[in-house]
Parts: sequence; structure tokens; C-alpha cells
Amino acid sequence: MSVSRFFVFVCFLCVCFYTIPNAHAQKSRRAAVDSVKQELKAIEFERLIIQANLSKNNKEYEYAFDLYQNALSLNSKSALVHYELAGIYKQNYKFQEALKHAQKAVLLNPDLPEYRYFLASLYQDKGEYQKQIEQLQFVIQKQRQNITLYYSIADIYYANADYDKSLQVLSTIEKMFGINEEIRFKRFSIYVLQNNNDKAEESINELIRLYPHKTEYVFIAIQLFEKNKKYTHALDLCNVVPKSENTIGEIQYAKARIFAKIDAIDSITISLIDIFKNTYVTQSQKQEILSTLVLYNLESTQIYTNRYSIIENIYIQVPNDDILQTVLASYYVRNNNNDKALPLLYKALQKDKTNNFLYNQIIAIETINKQWDSVISVAKNALIVFPANAEVYSALGYAYMQTKKYDSAISILQEGLDISYNKKQKRVLYLLLAEALYAQNSVETANQMFEKALALDSTNIYTLSLYAYYAALQGNKEKAQFLLSTCLSCELSNEYKLANARLYFEQKNYEQARIIFQSITLPLEHWRYYDLLGDINFVFDSIDDAENAWKKANEFGVTIDIQRKKLFLQKK
Repeated sequence: MSVSRFFVFVCFLCVCFYTIPNAHAQKSRRAAVDSVKQELKAIEFERLIIQANLSKNNKEYEYAFDLYQNALSLNSKSALVHYELAGIYKQNYKFQEALKHAQKAVLLNPDLPEYRYFLASLYQDKGEYQKQIEQLQFVIQKQRQNITLYYSIADIYYANADYDKSLQVLSTIEKMFGINEEIRFKRFSIYVLQNNNDKAEESINELIRLYPHKTEYVFIAIQLFEKNKKYTHALDLCNVVPKSENTIGEIQYAKARIFAKIDAIDSITISLIDIFKNTYVTQSQKQEILSTLVLYNLESTQIYTNRYSIIENIYIQVPNDDILQTVLASYYVRNNNNDKALPLLYKALQKDKTNNFLYNQIIAIETINKQWDSVISVAKNALIVFPANAEVYSALGYAYMQTKKYDSAISILQEGLDISYNKKQKRVLYLLLAEALYAQNSVETANQMFEKALALDSTNIYTLSLYAYYAALQGNKEKAQFLLSTCLSCELSNEYKLANARLYFEQKNYEQARIIFQSITLPLEHWRYYDLLGDINFVFDSIDDAENAWKKANEFGVTIDIQRKKLFLQKK
């Protein structure tokens, strides 16, 4: 070996001798640095968690969220962080994000019940009840003596109409913890929903026997037997319920209900009289009883036929009951017996001046009776209590028009328009306002009101016909013709016929006007009808009939000068 090559070899050994130990030392230093970094990372992670928890407790949720996110960047496998983030996402209604983090938390720490509970709640929110149950069943494996969990699962099955599985869980509870009242009642409820009448009756009878102090079970049994048409059993139970201030109303109600279903006319009448005489029966119970038994959902044809006499008999016995007065008055109204209804409505109104129904009914009847002073008085009082009732504004405006108080009519109708947001109500107000303005010869402004009414509903038969009638009266035959032509499927409407007859009359086609007018199926209670009747009679030389018709028109608040009318028509 040459000297030079030996020197190189020695140098190589020296390098090896020194470099090997140095590499080992560097590796150790790196490991130490990494360890320190991990320790610092863990410390920072803990600091972020502590700070985030404090922020959450102080309801600083946005700041807490940011801190948890920072913590997650340091440790993405922290089940705690995923759980906390899931909670904040749910709080902000971001359920999909909440679900993702909750699932991750359970995956990372599957044995912690708290995480399972939360995940179950998210599945509940999504309506995935099977997945919800899976989470609770896992918890049960860890907490076998937690009876609340079993009840929760039973309730979930129940809420999702999986009644057989709910019954199975209840049986499991019974085997593990013994039977109790709650289990018995839940089982009864399920039997009812399953229409298992035999089991349901057996269960409720057992509850009554075991818990005789709980009258609510007796009333449930009464309803069950009633539903199953076992009326004798139901009545027997009514007679065994201990009577007290808390039960008497329900007992009387149940009896009356059953008597109605077995056509026991005399019994139901006596029962209802007892109810309305009994001070322990509340007004709301009386209302419910009377509404259910006398006015609406009666199964009995016989009682339905005789309900008129039943109500009257009760009222004779209990003449000062507010509810009876109102209900009986309403019944008279439904049967067009306004003469009997009106005094009862007024009597009821004296006791209850905040009842909108009473005001509306009185105004409607007094309008039919053309008692305009009464309409005005009642409507004014109604508006004090119900200032936003547009229908009352319409009624009051109409009453003012009938008494020729057009300034008052215009004023109140404009007030009604200011408060009304309903298109139908506004349309009616515009039409009435148009007629009031027309009566004061404010023709142009009246036409503007007609146009506004038309803009709200361009297909309404009454609007088109009324506007057409007044257009014809004004001599605007083209406008009248156009309005009538756009009134689709209106030919059978009496208002359409009246407007069309007026148009033909203004076109001097009197024969056609008479033919169309005679096709009107009933007299229209409006001055326009009698005015046109008078006009037609006059041109066909029925002078006396014409004068009588014009006089009738004047009864509706207009002023027709009969002599001037004659002169005007003679010139035509």
C-alpha cells in the first residue's frame, strides 16, 4: 500500500470515528426537541380548552367556537373538542355540521354516554328514530339499571307509531323493575291506538281498581265505553264518580253527551238544565257542552231535529245565562228568526260590550229591518271597541247613505279604507263610496272609486255590473257595454241583468230592456231596481205603477223627483 493511499485510509477512519457519534447525538437532540414541542403543543391545547370552556360558560359562543377550532388544529383526534363544536353548531341550527362532529366524537370515544345522548338527540331532530334508538341501546349496555333509558326508547317507538316494539320495551321494564302505574297507563294508551278494545277496557278497569282516588281514569273509561257504544257501562261509571267541585262539570257533560247518543230527549234536556243551573260548572264548560251537544257535531237525528225546543226549554229554566242567550240568539239567526234573535242579542250585548259577534249580528239584522238609526248607533259603539273592523265601516257608511247623510257616509267609508288591508273589504268600501259620491253628483270622483274597486278584482260580477249600470245612467254606453262584455259567465246574475236592462233602456231599446228586466228572478233591494222598474213602466204607459216604483226607490236613501223624472222621460 502506498503512503498516499494509506493516508487516505487513515483519514477515512478518522472521519468515521468522529461522525458516527455526532449523528447519534443529533438524533437524540432532535428527539428531545420533538418531545419539547409535543409538550408545548399539549400545554397550548389544554390552555385553549380551558379558555374555550370559560368563554362558553360566559355565553361568548363565537369566541369559544374559534378557540375550539384552534384546539382542533392542534389535536384533531380530541373527542371532547368535536363534542363541543357539535353543541355550538346545533345551537346555531347548523345540524349537518353538528351531526358530523358528534359522530366523530362518538367514534373517538365510544364509551362515553354523554356523547351518545347528544348524537341521539341529533338523530331525533332529523327524524331518524332508529339511529336514535341505536345510540340509546348502546348506552343501556353500560347502564343496565337506568330505567329512564328504557322509558325513552319506549316513548320513541310510541311517537313513531311502532306500538308493538314499544310494548316489548315496556315488558322489559316490567321484568327488570316491576310493574307500576306509568307502565299500565302507557300500555292502555297503546291498546287504544291499536283499536284493541278488549285490552284497552281491561287495562283502564285495572287502573280504576288499583288507583280508585284518581278520578281521571274513570272519565277516560267513560269516554272509552262511549266510543265503543257501551253506553250503559259509561252511564254506570258516571254515577260512581265522587261528586266534587272539580268533577261535577265533567260528570254532567259526560251524561249529556251519552244521552244525546242514545236519543234520550227528556234526559238530555234535564241534564243540560242541571248543567246551566250548577255553579260548579264553569262558563267555558257550559260553552263547550252547548256547542258540542246542541249546535254542532250531533250524531242523533232526533236530537238534531228537536234542538230548537231543547235550547228554548233550557233558556226558560235559566233565563239569565249569558252563554244561553248568545247561543240561542245565534240559533234564531241561523233559522232566520230575527224577531226572536234581536232582543236576545241586545240583552247579551248589555252584559258583554266586547263581543264582536254580537255587534255584527245586531248590525246585520237591523240592516235587514232597515232600522238605520239603530245600525248607526250600534256601529258607532262597535268601532269604539273594534276600530279596525272594516265590515262595520261598510255597514255604517251604508246606513248613512240610506238616511241621506252622504257627507257622513263618505267620511266614514274613507276612514274604513284607511284601516283596511283586505282586498275584498276594500272593494266593497270603494263601491259604497262610489255610490255615495254619485248621489252627490261627484260623478268623476265616483268613477275613480269604481276604477279602484275594479283594479282589486277585475272579474267580480257585482263590481262590473254596478259600474256598468252607473256608466249607462251617465250616458256612457260604450263603457257600460265594455264592462258587461268582460263580465264572463255573468248572464244568470241578477245584477248583470239589471245593468244590461238599464243599458238597453238608455239605448232606447225599451222592449228589450223590459224583457231582460222581467227575467230578474227576484226584486233587488236597491233603489236602482225600483228606479228602472218605474222608468220601464212609464214608457209603457203604466203611470201609476211607475210612480209607486219610484216611491219605493226613494225608500232606499235616494231622492227621485217624480215630476222631473216624468218630464225627462217624456223627452226621451
